[in-house]
Amino acid sequence: MSNWTSLRLEWSAQEGIDATGTARRLHEMRGFYTYMTNELVPLIDRWREQYAADHD
Repeated sequence: MSNWTSLRLEWSAQEGIDATGTARRLHEMRGFYTYMTNELVPLIDRWREQYAADHD
């Protein structure tokens, strides 16, 4: 998932939070995508490093 895609999902979640009174689930969704964005980039970087080391 690209950072742009994740940001769009976070913005969509925030728009839903702002537009509705049912914020709990949308807050959870926004938090999940924020977490995934923060975790995925380093995970992919580590995988690339390991893959490169294994295939040199």
